[in-house]
Amino acid sequence: MHSPTRAGSASASAPSWSATSKEATSFAGKVGTGLDTKLLVDLRRRLDALEIEKSPFTRASGLPRLGVHWVSPEVVVQVGFMEWTSHDKLRHPRLIGLRVDKDAREVTRER
Repeated sequence: MHSPTRAGSASASAPSWSATSKEATSFAGKVGTGLDTKLLVDLRRRLDALEIEKSPFTRASGLPRLGVHWVSPEVVVQVGFMEWTSHDKLRHPRLIGLRVDKDAREVTRER
């Protein structure tokens, strides 16, 4: 059984557009700071209900391989970060909080 407050980090994704103009979900890195106990418990409850067998990323490099629990990309969080790297990853990401007011299909990538 998993502890409701145990999490190493969360994988972040970002919508992008492929050369064929179809929306893709890209792996943007891991967010491992900014999580307090209350938020961890809430996220765990939400994410456990969304668990799936395979990675939801349509474009991915540098994915974690061990101890990963994939979920359907439906939970929206606000992440602060310094910049996008040249490899399309977030530099120094930190979790700011949940965005229950926003649907995952409304999310766009910040530049």
